[in-house]
Amino acid sequence: MAKCPTIVGHRANSPIWLQRYIEAGVDMVEFDVWYKDGKIGLGHILEDERHVTLRERVARFLLSIHIRKPPSPTELPELLPRGMGVWLDLKTRIPPEELSVFKGLLYGRQVVVSTRWHSDIPGIRRVLSGAKVFASLDHRPADPVEAARGPKADGLSLRFTYIDEELVKALHGKALLVAAWTINEEGNILQAIKMGVDYIITDLPWEALKLCRD
Repeated sequence: MAKCPTIVGHRANSPIWLQRYIEAGVDMVEFDVWYKDGKIGLGHILEDERHVTLRERVARFLLSIHIRKPPSPTELPELLPRGMGVWLDLKTRIPPEELSVFKGLLYGRQVVVSTRWHSDIPGIRRVLSGAKVFASLDHRPADPVEAARGPKADGLSLRFTYIDEELVKALHGKALLVAAWTINEEGNILQAIKMGVDYIITDLPWEALKLCRD
């Protein structure tokens, strides 16, 4: 089997899910990050035009009654075990300088930032020096290498549907990385591992870790 990718626990904004990921010993945890009224917060902002999962409905309800609020950005370094990586998925456009609130995460752990606002990537790299920055896409780019190199990204973060061996090979050939989201089915996890993706983002990281180790 190909080398096991970094396994990322998806949407660790909920303290309950974060604790489950920590107990499972996952490589990295992902937080959705938003910016509103000049403030950065952790939590998923639901988009009205897409299907809303049951998990998201429950999360929104709990937040609405102020139970188990997500941690603040400044609390993260103390909440996470030493060495556990952090993936910050920017759900809204955030001025790069505002991301300096996450600088405390850069010591002793891997940090990755993904964004759909590709023109902001150079600024993010400047503010969070040492973090990897991925261009996030929900389609198959005609030229994957240019899609990453154009905005000076370290790689592409793509819905699993749009990833194949040709894309992975093209990006790896230029020392660029590939992240696949959100993969929960065993067959898809095994396929992603076989294709050689660098990161698997999943709601079931313990299952992905087991498949890697087996």
